[in-house]
Amino acid sequence: MKFSTREDIEAPAEEVFRAISDFRRFERLALRHGIEVQRAGRMLPDGTRRLAWQVDYPFRGRRRSLAVELAECEAPERLVFTGRSEAIRSELAIVITALPRERCRMGVQLDMRPRSIPARLFIQSLKLIKPRLTRRFRRRVRRFVRNLERGRQGGGSDQPSRRRGSAG
Repeated sequence: MKFSTREDIEAPAEEVFRAISDFRRFERLALRHGIEVQRAGRMLPDGTRRLAWQVDYPFRGRRRSLAVELAECEAPERLVFTGRSEAIRSELAIVITALPRERCRMGVQLDMRPRSIPARLFIQSLKLIKPRLTRRFRRRVRRFVRNLERGRQGGGSDQPSRRRGSAG
């Protein structure tokens, strides 16, 4: 199942890339939300280090585990993360395109694929509510972008903005 959206941002591409590649900030933010994050990088045969994380989080009353790896990093244009859990394989791609006048466009695409029969059934059930999930996905990306713009103006924080009654 795929989700995608794009948002225009009132900031230069290099600045946005720097913000979305601030992995330590995202690790701290996850910890504040009850998600356990352990950095688990590995060395490649050519001697370069590959960034990776082991993530444990609550979902549907159980603790789940996810291995996340930075698969591609082309500054300041593209970041691709791959994720593997017991049931689902995912890929998150973030593409930044520079626009005129200190602006850019950020495209975000999430692709989830089942790795087991129960996961296939789970993904199928999600397809029944895909329009609602797509709206939530777009709303969260939009919220991230607005927080990034506010941070650029000096009024932002690591905390996601929460509106009363918001489900996403």
